[in-house]
Parts: sequence; C-alpha cells; structure tokens
Amino acid sequence: MKPNILIYFTDQQRADTCGCFGQPLNITPHLDALAAEGVAFDRAFTPQPVCGPFRAVLQTGRWATDTGCFRNNIMLPTDVKTVADYLSEAGYETAYVGKWHLASDGDAAYHQRLDFFDKPVPRELRGGYTGFWRATSSTRTGTAGNSTATGWTASPAWRWNFSTSGTRASPSS
Repeated sequence: MKPNILIYFTDQQRADTCGCFGQPLNITPHLDALAAEGVAFDRAFTPQPVCGPFRAVLQTGRWATDTGCFRNNIMLPTDVKTVADYLSEAGYETAYVGKWHLASDGDAAYHQRLDFFDKPVPRELRGGYTGFWRATSSTRTGTAGNSTATGWTASPAWRWNFSTSGTRASPSS
C-alpha cells in the first residue's frame, strides 16, 4: 500500500511562529502535531517572495521565470507538468484545498482578463488535480486586506457539508 502524501503549507508565516520551530506559545498545535508525525523541513527557503510565483515553483519544480509565472496574476500554462501530474502517473489520486492563484490572469495592476473569484476554476486550469477541489484562484483582497476565499467548487462526485464553526468537514452522499 502506498503511503498517503499531504503537502501542507501556510501563507505569509515565518517559521518561528510555529511551536515545532521554537515558538514557546501554543498557537499552532495542529501544525505542530503534523510536524511531529510527519516530515517537517527545517531548511526550506522560498525562491519567490510573492504568492503566485511561489505556488508555481512549488507545483512544478521549475523557476518562476521558466514557467512564465514571475509575478502574481499570471496563469500557470496548461502544458506545464505539476506535482499532481507526477503523482497521478504514479497511481495516486490527487486533491487540492486552498488558494490556487494559478488560474486567473491579468496585468500587474490586477485588471483581470480571466478571473475565477466568484466561479469555479475550470478543470483544465487546475494543474492536473483531478480529485476533490476546494480552491479559489483570485488574488482579490477583502476589507481587512486578507485574501478572500470564495468561488468554492468540488468535483461532481462529491458534496461536502461544512460545520458552521469551520472546524470539521465530512463527505455526504
């Protein structure tokens, strides 16, 4: 049986904010538990300081300038292989939850030519993820300046019920 693979990364967070990396306050107990039971990279560095280009690098293993995603608001080309493609080829089912930021397209001032802020990201722009999908592609910001996660979608085979507290999710038929 193949092991499960979970790639989990947070957005805009320094390493010293996690207990597993020395934060004395108990503010990241779930991340700390994942780190204790799995693999935590203590020497990981970002090749890009901006969200979209970093996600392109993480998904493809290629430099942002190589994929063309060298700033936010540039779509990942559909012919570029991602970690999802490689995992699928190895027989894994793939799923994605979170901010995608690799499907919308526009200029540096965020004038959108293609935007999935309030509609589902089409399957062909999901970077090879074919299973469960809960992601937004937009880089729009809410009133507090935090990224707003809307436009959620899932593959047709799944319906998910989320609790009002946002802490648990369960599949339903």
